Amino acid sequence: NVFNNGIEAVSALLGPLADMKWALDRGLGYNDDVLVMAGDTLVFDDADKLFDLSRFVNDYQGLGRMVVYEGEGSKLSKHGIVEIDSDGAIIGFEEKPSHPKSNLVNASVHVYTSAMLQAMRDNLQKGEDWGKIIEFLYPKFTIVVERVARRVDIGTIEDVIKENRKGIRL
Repeated sequence: NVFNNGIEAVSALLGPLADMKWALDRGLGYNDDVLVMAGDTLVFDDADKLFDLSRFVNDYQGLGRMVVYEGEGSKLSKHGIVEIDSDGAIIGFEEKPSHPKSNLVNASVHVYTSAMLQAMRDNLQKGEDWGKIIEFLYPKFTIVVERVARRVDIGTIEDVIKENRKGIRL
């Protein structure tokens, strides 16, 4: 499914979670499991090739999933920081913390189960902020991480040109 929210200016952006709610309310539905990723995000494996998301999806097993990467110390407070247990399940999440408890960064690639989506919908009806949805989900549902080597935000044409110069064809 492809949804167009009609936004044409950066100043009018809804944000990734609000965009997801918008799509769910207009036909995607809350009864299926979904893969959600930021449209300006690329993730790479250890060989610096685009990460093959088929493994991420094929290993799915009915649990929430999130792609993470090891961030740079000085930039960690600009991202969503993930803490995990020895099984790779999320046990902590904080958006843009001043004192990060981990160096694992949310790469904006997630799988949500239908139960998670329904909990989001029900919680939103109670006025919960979509920006805190990961913090809301991980204590209630198992979310397992998949590590990648790096993430690139291709939010501008300059970002695309920079990656193309590295030999990555977008």
